[in-house]
Amino acid sequence: MQHDRIVYDIDSTLERPLKIIIPRFKEMPEEYAFLRDTADRAIQKIKQFESFKSSYGYCHYDLLPKNFHFDEGNLITFFDFDWLGKGFLANDLMTFYIQLFFLVYHKIITQEEADRSFMVLVDGYREQRNLSEEELEAIPWLGVMFWIFGLGFYEENFDDFSNTFLTPKFIRDRIAMIKKWVDSYCNTRFTAAG
Repeated sequence: MQHDRIVYDIDSTLERPLKIIIPRFKEMPEEYAFLRDTADRAIQKIKQFESFKSSYGYCHYDLLPKNFHFDEGNLITFFDFDWLGKGFLANDLMTFYIQLFFLVYHKIITQEEADRSFMVLVDGYREQRNLSEEELEAIPWLGVMFWIFGLGFYEENFDDFSNTFLTPKFIRDRIAMIKKWVDSYCNTRFTAAG
């Protein structure tokens, strides 16, 4: 890469964002305590995943359906590289699964449909590179890192997002989503079948 890119690690996705967003939680200490506790759990879990640390490189970090397109010949084109950076390659699977989670959370698809769609991605992914079960188990915790990173990103770019994000309602709604994510995926064994 010709330009420096972010490194998605514990500091950039958890520690730094949690420091940046503290002022937003002055009236919401319980919500902040939840984020801090969840981040601490994520740190411990990520440190346990030894075998997938070699699966590291550039990741898109925003692999949503709107950011890729298949043409008539089934060739894929990727878009929106704003968050491209270095990190665990499983981050791309995680961001795709978060999109599926949004659809389930808003009752647009069922959990079964989300799991089936995710398996299609995992199967195709495994045709290109090895993907360990440990990498899959890390996805919920990488998701925690993504959620908290996002809150920090909105705070750092407050002038750009002030009209839409970081209102008390947005923060409470986002915390509710994160709690649902943690309850659904972090408190159980996560596999490619969901």
